[in-house]
Parts: sequence; C-alpha cells; structure tokens
Amino acid sequence: MATPTPSVIPLIINGKEELASATFNVISPYTNEPCWAAASASPQDAIRAVEAAESAFPAWSQTKPTVRRDILLKAAELLDSRLEKYAELMQTEMGADVGASQFFVVPLAIRMLREVASRITSICGSVPVVEAEGQSAIIYKEPMGVILGVVPWNAPYVFGVRSAACALAAGNTTILKSSELTPCCYWALTRAFHDAGLPDGCLNLVACRPQDAAEVVNALIEHPAVKKVNFTGSTAVGRKIARVCGQNLKPCLMELGGKNSSIVCADANIETAVKSVIAGSYLNSGQICMATDRILVHSSIAPIFVEALKNALQSMSDPSTQPPTLVNVASKTRVQRLIEGALEAGAHVIHGPVATETDASTSDSGVRMPPVLLGGVREDMAVWQEEAFASLAACMAFETEEEAIRIANSSGYGLSAAVFTEDLRKGLAMARKIQSGALASAWSGHLETMKALADLPNEIVLHLAEHLSTSSLNALSQTSKWSNDLLSAELYGRATTYHFEDQDHPLIWATESHKTCALLKLLPYCNDCFTLTAALHTAVDVGNEDAVDILLNEGADPNIIGMVSTDEESGELVGRRIRIIEASGHGRYLIVKRVLESLPHLMKGAAGIRKPKCHELVTLLLSFNGAVVHGKLKLAKFIFDETKLSFPPGVGPILFYKVLERADVSAMSFIFSRRHEINSRPSLIVLPEQNPSELGCKLSHTHEYINCVWEGGPILSTIALLYDNNPRPQTRPYQTDVMAGELLDWGADINAVDPDNGQTALHVAAYMSDYVLAELLLDRGANVNAVDNDGKSALVHLLEDPEPVCAEALRQMVLIFVQKGADVNLRVYGENDRTALHVASALPDYPGLLYELLYTNKAEANAKDLLDMTPLHVAAANSHMEAMKTLILCNADTEIEDVFGRRPIDISRSLGHVAAVRLFEHVERENEASTPGQVRNGWVLELLTYRMVRNRLGI
Repeated sequence: MATPTPSVIPLIINGKEELASATFNVISPYTNEPCWAAASASPQDAIRAVEAAESAFPAWSQTKPTVRRDILLKAAELLDSRLEKYAELMQTEMGADVGASQFFVVPLAIRMLREVASRITSICGSVPVVEAEGQSAIIYKEPMGVILGVVPWNAPYVFGVRSAACALAAGNTTILKSSELTPCCYWALTRAFHDAGLPDGCLNLVACRPQDAAEVVNALIEHPAVKKVNFTGSTAVGRKIARVCGQNLKPCLMELGGKNSSIVCADANIETAVKSVIAGSYLNSGQICMATDRILVHSSIAPIFVEALKNALQSMSDPSTQPPTLVNVASKTRVQRLIEGALEAGAHVIHGPVATETDASTSDSGVRMPPVLLGGVREDMAVWQEEAFASLAACMAFETEEEAIRIANSSGYGLSAAVFTEDLRKGLAMARKIQSGALASAWSGHLETMKALADLPNEIVLHLAEHLSTSSLNALSQTSKWSNDLLSAELYGRATTYHFEDQDHPLIWATESHKTCALLKLLPYCNDCFTLTAALHTAVDVGNEDAVDILLNEGADPNIIGMVSTDEESGELVGRRIRIIEASGHGRYLIVKRVLESLPHLMKGAAGIRKPKCHELVTLLLSFNGAVVHGKLKLAKFIFDETKLSFPPGVGPILFYKVLERADVSAMSFIFSRRHEINSRPSLIVLPEQNPSELGCKLSHTHEYINCVWEGGPILSTIALLYDNNPRPQTRPYQTDVMAGELLDWGADINAVDPDNGQTALHVAAYMSDYVLAELLLDRGANVNAVDNDGKSALVHLLEDPEPVCAEALRQMVLIFVQKGADVNLRVYGENDRTALHVASALPDYPGLLYELLYTNKAEANAKDLLDMTPLHVAAANSHMEAMKTLILCNADTEIEDVFGRRPIDISRSLGHVAAVRLFEHVERENEASTPGQVRNGWVLELLTYRMVRNRLGI
C-alpha cells in the first residue's frame, strides 16, 4: 500500500525522511497554485546524504547480484501496484495528461526497472591478449562508489529509474537530486525502492529551491566520495555541471537537449510515418528531450504527407476537452516567442492556433497549449535550431537523401533521429550517416531498434535503450585488471596492488579475500572444475559463507574429502586436506551444513539416492569428532541428527576421552547423553589398519581403541584429572564415577598405566581426593598396591596432599583402601623408603588416621626409613603434637636415634617446640619411676581418657 502524500515533501537521507530548515512551494500547472510544499536541502544536508551513501557502499557492493535483482524486481511490482496513484502525482505536479502519465511514463519506468534487474547478472569483463609467455590477464568490472544523479522534471519516474536503478544494479550507492518542479514524484519513487527492501543509505533523495541549486549541486559533486555524476537536463546547466566535474576530475554521464529529426523518404509508408511523427512530436505535450521537433519530408510526397498529418492532428482535437498543459508559464512564454518569430520570418501555421491566440490568460486555465505544426520554415530560423520542449513541430521538404542527412546533421544537438523507408538497406545506410545517439528505421509498418546501437527492442523512446543496456551498467562500473604476477585494481578511487604466488589463481584469491563481486565477475571465465573445487576448499578454510554458496551453485565438486597433496621431491601422495573437517573444528555451522546438504546421499530421509561411500562416512565421522572436541555442539548435533553418520567400534568412548582432555562439561554431557545411540548405530565403516592416523588409534576392537594412551594418559586417569582444584565432596560438577563405570563397561583397562609416571587411575583419583571415583575403582578391582615410578602406592598419594575436607571423609577413605588390601607398610623407595605411616605422620590435621593405621591395621610404629627416622621423628620434625601423642599411644619408641644420632625429643628441642619437649620428658619420667608395663599402662589410660574427651582421639 502506497504511503500517503505528506503535506511537506521530505528529503530521504539514510533511509529516513527528514524536513529541512527551509521549504519551497510546488506550483501545479493546472491551477497555477501551490499543490504542496517541499523541504529545501542545504549544502550540509547534501553532504550528509553523500556520507550516508558512502557508509552503505561497502555492504551494498558486496551484496549478491541475485539479491540486488530481487529488490529491483520488487520495486517494479510496487510501482505497478501504485501506478494510478503515481500517475496522479505526475499529473498534479507537471500537468501531464492521463495518456502520458498513466499509459506511458509510469509503465515505461516499470519496464525499464525490470529490464535493468534482468541485466544485473550479465555484467562481465574480458580476457585480453598479453605478450609475455606464461602470463594471463583478466579485466573485470566492479562498482565505482557513490553515484550522483541530477534528474529532470519532465518524466520523473523514467529518469529516476534510469539514474538510480542502473547505479544500484551495478553495486553502487546513489543520490538523486530531484527537480524542484516534481519533488513528490521522486519522493514516491524513492519510497518504492525502500519499501522493496533496499538497505538504508543506498538511495538518498534531496531537492532544493532554485536559488540554492548551484550551491547544493556543487557540494554534492565536490565531495570526495562521489565518483561519477549522471545529469539529464538542459545544455546550459549541463555545461556548468561539466565544468565543476572537470575541476574535480570526476567523470560525468550527460544527456542534454535535443533537436531531433524524422526523415520521411519517398517510398515511406505514409500512414506509419504519420502515426510515429505524431507520437514523437506531441506525446507529453512535447516535453521530452527526444521529441520530434523537425520533420523532413521528400518533396515528391510532401503535400500528401503534410495533409495526412494535418488531418490526423485535427481528428485528435476535441473541443470538449482542455488542450495539453505545459509545466509552467515560462515554458509557454518561450514557445510563444519561437512561434511568433517563425511567423514573422515567413513560416505559416499548418495546424494549431495562430500566434496571437496563444497569448491566452493563464490565471484560470493554467498554461495550456494545443499541438502546433508549422510549415514554410528555413534552416536559419530559431524554431528550426532551438529546442522547443513543447507541443511544437515544423516541416521542411528535401530533394535528395544527401540533403536530408545534411539538414538533420546541421543541428547543434545529436540525441535521436528516425528514418522512414520501405528499403531496409537504404534506411540502414542513411542511419549510419546521421550523427545521432539513437537511430530508428521504420519499414513495413514496424518500428525497429537498430541492435548495433541499443539493446532494448521496440521502444518508441529509442535513446532509453542505451541507458538500459549492459553497456550502461558497465558505464557505472570501473575497470580493473588482474594478471597472474601483478594485480593492479582501481578500488574506490585508489590504486591497490596485489602480488600472487605462481600457483595462485585469481578465483582463489577473490575467495580468500572475501571479494564476492570479483568472484562473481571471474566465474564466467573459469570452466575448470578443479579450480572451482580448489576455490570451494579455500572458502571453507577461510569461512567465506557467500563464496561457498556461490561456488556450489556454479558446479564446484562438493567432494568433502578435499584435495590430495603430494610431496614436492618424490611426487608421492602424502595426505589429504580434509577441508570440511577443519571447518567443523572451527564451528562454521552454515558452511558445513551447506556442503553436506549439497550431498543428499549423506543426509537422512534422502530416498532413492546412492549409499554413502566409505571415505564419505569417514569424513562425516571426523567432522563430527572435530565439532565435538572443539565444543561446537550446534554443528555436532546437526551432523549427528541429520546425516547418515555411523560409528566404528569404540568411537563413543574415544570421543568422550577427547572432550575429557578439555574438561568441557557441555561437550561431555553431549557425548555421554548419546552414548547408547552411538553404540547402537550400525558400524558401516572400518578404517584400514594401515591408516589409523585419522583418529589416532585402531578401530577394529573396542578394547584396543579405548585403551590407547593419549597425551593425558589412560582414559580413566583423564577422568580422575577432572577433579583438579575442585573442592570435594561438597560439590561434584562431574560424575566421574558414572563416567568411569561406563568406560569400564566399554572395555577400559582399570589398571592401565601412564607411561610418563607409572600411575594408574586409582593413583590419580587418590591424589585428586576424588573419593567416590577411588571407591568405584577399588570395587571394580583396581590394584590397590600398584606403585608408580616413584614407588608410591595410591594410599600414599591419598595421604600426601589431601584436599581440605573433613577428617571423617579421609579416614573412611583410608579404611576402604585398607579393607581392599592396601599394604600400609609398603616402602616408598622414591621417598627414602618411607611407609604410609611416615607420610601420615606429616599430616597436621588428621591424627585419627594414625590411630586407624597403627591400632586397627597393625602398621609398624617404629618402621625406619633410609635415614633411620621413625614416624615419631617425622611427627616431631613437623611439630604435629596430636600425631606424636597417637604414635606414643601405639608403642612408638621415643629413644630411637636416626643416622644423625637424634631422638624425637632432640628434634623438638632444636625446633623450640616446648609442648613436644614436655611430652617427651613426661614419658621419660614415667618410664624411670615404675616398671615399663605399669608406667606405660598408666600413661596409656591417661592418654586414652584425654583422647576420648576430644571425641575419640579427635576422629
């Protein structure tokens, strides 16, 4: 639905409608009264419009051609649906009649817009010949930047489409500087583009008062971001704009005035010529730059032709209707001057009012002027040389074809011309000699466009074909050149140089550089499937989603295994570059999804398509592995759920192991939650024995697969490592016991040894104080007395550095170890032959452990290490009072000396531990006072009483 016409026609800058500080009235020719006001842009507003276009250019220039095409086609649909409303605006603002507006201008604009959209994908470069052997070059087209369109009032929708659509189609952004006579028409057209989905800033609209036009246009042209100027208008204004463009070294595309001739040869079909001349001369009140002003008729048929033309004009006149309207009083005054001057010089009126009748009042009826046809004119008359831009034409007879061509070329204009003849060869020969931009030759009742000059066929307004052809899009693009050793491209007004390796291809460079426009322009010159596939792999590598889509559509081989590389010296195959696997590891969801979907036989639900081949299933598996291991779970879920992914034996646990290394809780949960489905899927593939590197291990048997030693050690040890720096048992973010149980069911070796340190999973669980896992491992048969490379058992690891948890938990864990057969007297040869009791004696906060080890489990209280130190020596050295009391309670000998001759009391004295010295002295006095048994029993009773008060020895 069209937007209602505002009371003040706004500017449109960066997609937003804005009012300006000044306004001007738009006068309707019908009433000579204001129909509405319009915002008048200042130079600052003009600069903001350029900046908006400049900001929008990078994104728009990289937009896919199909997207640009669809937006223009949608705009054409909107114009079509709003045809009557837009025609009414044109009638109000410039006085156009219904025939010109509703049945010519707006429909023509719609056709033009669709034609431009259809040619977006036909912009192409060329491959020039180069002299240097082994080199090649490519010339391609790319957008220029911001294009300024200064557009006229007489056919606003046609010229708006021609200026804006061609620039947008070529990937440029644009600014329309509309005429002050028809700002509402250009506003409506711009709204249609934006309603069609054109991004903000791609098309901006400014208008201004006539007195401000020079300053505003100069500000637009002089802005550095404006790369080209497209002007349609009078020759006088065109000269001024060309001068400013020249001063700023900016190219300009100009269509100026016209004084256009139609030549009617002696053999012409008079009926066809009359119809065409009337349409060319009087359509839109003659206010068309390519309107037929001059009619050259062969003298042999001149009387017949003129009479037929006069009769046709009289039959068109209807006294009950108003005559056609010119745009303003100034136009009528100027045309009236031309007619009066011609009549004074000897011309006569063939059809239309006499000169004095044209001076009618305009106060009530507007500026109306019926069609006028003059005869008896000469070449030196102003009416024959000056542009009328009104419903005025003049006839002149000629004798020879050469004379007709000379007269037609005597004009200072060269916009369009027509030749009417039944002899096609003569028509083409004459057309080649006429100096005009657009030529038409008519014969056998048909008006045909000369294809050599324009691409658009069968158009009355022939010169428009030039602006809608592919060459017009090329005119709004800039030329760049590629060569395989040096690339020099003119980008956005700057010279950029790129150097290539010998083996690099421009298509691959464009893909890697994310230059979508360049890629699209190069594709027509690349029919090599290998190069397309190489570019596809590059697009996957660099994450270029647009290029992946384009190259797959162009026929790149979606073989996801990729290219086989060779050794430069031997030429032997050394491996495959599996691009999609790398993309999976990087989580490039859209790319991997697009590539897989291009191979329907890999997708679920694809009936009637061949089964996946072994290498394709391997690639699926490895892609899934890469996505999971790197935590790209959205992609992993897509591969798992949507493809025919199958698993060799043991893949589930090994994938689980890989995420264990990263301690990625989400990834572990993803694999663990799908472990049963992974194991139940049919094993359609088995990797060959000689190629285990893809997954790092053999896949033929589950137990071999799961028990491979990886960087983190055996898989069960890796689970235990998850508890690193995690306080237990208050929190358990990882269900290590459940995970370990599943892996054991999968065939994991419970006593697998890490070759780096000789530790088993039980060692790691004990060291990490993961008591729940340690208990599970002991229950499932772990070797409780296995020692690592330092001679330490799991029990020693448990006691060495317990986490700060409650003493009861540690005590219970020790009891479990002992109940499972842990040797409490096992020597740790890496630690001076110490036993578990030596280690426990060094613990400051767990004296109850010593009681359990000594009293319950018969640990040797006086075991000596390599330095002859007993556990009591160790407790004294660490000043652990509770440990010393417990050891004495369990018959530790206070008089044993180490290799340095020190007793435990001597160590306490050297450390200044007064309480410990008093304890030892008390024991010595009691031993001297009574028999050893009595003293010790009495002291044991006292110590037991003391310990019970402390809640059973502090446990």
